[in-house]
Amino acid sequence: MMHFNLMGETFPTVVNAPGQSYMIHLQGCNLGCQQCFNPESWSFKAKKLVNVEELADKIISHNPDSLTNYRD
Repeated sequence: MMHFNLMGETFPTVVNAPGQSYMIHLQGCNLGCQQCFNPESWSFKAKKLVNVEELADKIISHNPDSLTNYRD
C-alpha cells in the first residue's frame, strides 16, 4: 500500500491551473531554495500519511476541472 506524506490540500484553487483544481502539498523536500514560500514543507517527519488510492478517489469526487503536475 502506497502512502503520501501530506502537508496540506487546497480545493478549489484557480491560481495554479486552468479552472478549479485540487492541489496537494507534499511534505519533505531537501532542496532548501532561498526563495521557498513553504519552508515548513522541508521536514521529512511524517505529518499526515494518506493512502494514495483513497486520496485519488477523494480528488476525483470533487470533480476538478483539471489535473496538473507542477515541476520547476
